Parts: sequence; C-alpha cells; structure tokens
Amino acid sequence: MSWSERAESAQRVLVDSFWDSRRGLYRAAPRRRPFPSPQWHYWWQAHALDAGVDSVARSGDPCARERVRAHVAGVVRRSGGSITNDYYDDMAWMALALLRADEVAGVDTAAPVAELWGDIRGGWDSRHGGVVWRRGDTYTNTPANAPAAVLAARLHRRDGDPGDLHWARRIEDWQQATLVDPDTGLVWDGVHPQTDPAPSRELYTYNQGTVVGAEVELFRITGDRVHLDRARRTATAVLEHFVDPGSGILPAEGAGDGGLFKGILARYLGELVMAAPDDDLSRRVLAALRRNGDAVAAAGGEPVGPDWNRPGAGDPSLSTHLSAVLLLEALARADEPDPDGGGGSG
Repeated sequence: MSWSERAESAQRVLVDSFWDSRRGLYRAAPRRRPFPSPQWHYWWQAHALDAGVDSVARSGDPCARERVRAHVAGVVRRSGGSITNDYYDDMAWMALALLRADEVAGVDTAAPVAELWGDIRGGWDSRHGGVVWRRGDTYTNTPANAPAAVLAARLHRRDGDPGDLHWARRIEDWQQATLVDPDTGLVWDGVHPQTDPAPSRELYTYNQGTVVGAEVELFRITGDRVHLDRARRTATAVLEHFVDPGSGILPAEGAGDGGLFKGILARYLGELVMAAPDDDLSRRVLAALRRNGDAVAAAGGEPVGPDWNRPGAGDPSLSTHLSAVLLLEALARADEPDPDGGGGSG
C-alpha cells in the first residue's frame, strides 16, 4: 500500500471508531469503550479537526469536507459559543486547525481565528517574555509558544501583515534563547521566571516537533537559513535522543495527552522534509518516519494504541490513534508533496 492508502485507511478507522455525527465531535475513546475522564478534550479536538483537514487536502472527498464543517460547528457548540479557553497552548492548536479548515476545506473561520490570535497575543509576558501557559499563571512553556509562532508565521503568509511576522520572530527568538539547549538543540519544556530563571528541562517529543515546525515556517517566509539550521539542529537531536537505536521507533507516552505527542513530532518533521527534501538529514528523518509508519500500519483496521512497537495492543484512545493518523498523513505528503495544500499542514 502507498502512504496515501495507509493514511486513508487510518482515517477510516478514526471516523468509524471515534466520530460522533450527532454531536459533531470525536469521542475520547473508541465506540462502546469507557474513557476514565469527564474532561472536555479541547486540544484533542483541535488535532482531530486538523487530521480531518489533512483528509480533505489529500483526497478532496466531499464527505470529509462536510465532516470538517460539522466538526467546527460541534466544537463551537460544545465550547458554549466561545472558542477560547484558559490555556494558550490549546488555543494555538485550535487556531491552527481552524485556519486550515478555512484555507483547505472552505469553512469560514476568520472570526474565531482572529479571536484566538488576539487572545494568544494577550498572553505575552511583557516583563519576562514568552506566552504564558494559561491565564493567571506565570509558567511560560514551549507548548504555548512554538505553536503560537507557527500560527503567527502562517497568518503572515496568508495576509502579509508585518505585525504577524514580528510576532513569529519575537516568540521564536524568545523560545530559542530560553528553552532550547544551545549545545544539543533539544527543547526543554518551560520556565517559572518569577521564581527560578533556570528552565524545567523535561523532554517531550512534541516540544521538539513544534520548534522544528516554527523554524521551518520562518524559513519558508523569510528564506533565512538561520531558521532552517535551527530546525535541523533540533531534528538531529530527535534522531539521537528519541528514536530507539534498536527498533527505530519513537517512545510510548501514554494514552492520555501524551498519546498525541509523537504524532505532532511526526507532522512537523514531515514539514522539515518537504522544506529541504534534498538534504541528507531530511533523508534520515524520512527514513525514521517510514520505519514508524510501517510499524503503525501493522494495526490494520483497528485503532492504534500508545506503543508503536505493538500498535494493536494497550488502550487506544483518540489521542493515540490521532498520532498514527498524523504520522501517516505526513508520510503521504512527503511522498506526494502539494505546494498548494493550504499553507502548511497543521
């Protein structure tokens, strides 16, 4: 099977096992399986929406397009009519997905994207720099900042507003100065600037991916190879630190929020491959993504769980299966890149 066919198969599982057409939302767990949390998984829905847009971009399927439209309406309805929430990282993910829903699927999302982007800018810590993690908090982290930089860059590419480019550079310069190891390129999680100037050095796959993605977007719109070099440095660190040297597989990170992490990494590593396809590092990254894609495809027609070494085992959730979808869609794009695919893929 081609990567496009594998991506389509994983999308069918996503719809068949998780889509709730009555509510216009995706379930947190496969049909008829309880998931031990009443939480409203806003940011999972954002990635599910982005995955739906991937399907439209790849296939042009009118059913997928209508599902994107229904999903946007379902998210707004579930949010009580307002698309914002208290977490700036969540809002950045939702804005990215809504922006692509507009550009690729033709859903008018200009108003909520503008509302989200205004709110995110309001989260900037004017004293210490960086967008804080959530309202009323002082923790300033990669999850809130790198996706916001991706959003700012894509808004600039769409509208040409120099203010958006300024924000993309401002956020990413802060990110690089504060939360990227200058020696290795590994991305740390965050910092509590009011209590401790030293960063919290936890390492997660998705933080690496979002920084790669932000730097790739800045390289695309500025042509400045400093941004490509930054992306390459972090991608090199990913291959050395996160890819198991024996199996070649990315780590299992649980069935909750962590289930989405390596799918986000895969999405943005795929963006690096498309931005510099002839680069030797890109070829190594693509080989690693293909190894993981072969692994998740072994799940066949079942939801993919958290461990890609055993994709059909464990407790699959929306987050873990979405990771597999994001990986396979990234591989489908890398093998058949579409320069008109909506200003980036997620």
